[in-house]
Amino acid sequence: MLSHPYVVKLFALIEKYSPFEPLNTQAVIQKVATMASKFGAQLLNVSAKILGDATNFLINFMLMLFVLFFLLRDHDRIVAAIRHVLPLSRSQEDAVLDEVEQVAKSAVLGSLLTALAQGFAGGFAMWLSGFPGLFWGSMMAFASLIPVVGTALIWLPASLYLLLIGQWEWALFLAGWGAIVVGSIDNFLRPLLMQGSSGMSTC
Repeated sequence: MLSHPYVVKLFALIEKYSPFEPLNTQAVIQKVATMASKFGAQLLNVSAKILGDATNFLINFMLMLFVLFFLLRDHDRIVAAIRHVLPLSRSQEDAVLDEVEQVAKSAVLGSLLTALAQGFAGGFAMWLSGFPGLFWGSMMAFASLIPVVGTALIWLPASLYLLLIGQWEWALFLAGWGAIVVGSIDNFLRPLLMQGSSGMSTC
């Protein structure tokens, strides 16, 4: 790219009319190449991390479905086995199992409702930015279940795309909305839902 005739002419004009010291073209090329190499390495590391997190999520999700299948199928046998192991009275066992059931329900409900809320908020911002809101909102709701990266898996590449095509205002809007609004939903709504459903403090 830097050896392109237009780029060479540009360097020549800068060297001719610049009041500063002449540019060392080779040094500039080497500097740009070094920066590009570092950027490529960082991008590769980030991509590998995202891919690893996504793969880990899929494995955990499949494992969860596998465990859930047996929990639903053998629910009565599992509860009976737990009752047999617990050194408690019948009423105490009922209280413990009811509490565990409420906490589990609140965790699942909180995660699903938070995912829906993040998908709605993210889809709205994507629609304003010129993307298909329903589709990307659904993708964002699903991505919110992925640990670490979450909804950033959707809105961050979309923001970079807008930046690359010159729509930097919408790129900044989408990035800010995703980081502040969508990200805050997970931090505030999920604990409230879990606390309200289970009757327990999440602090």
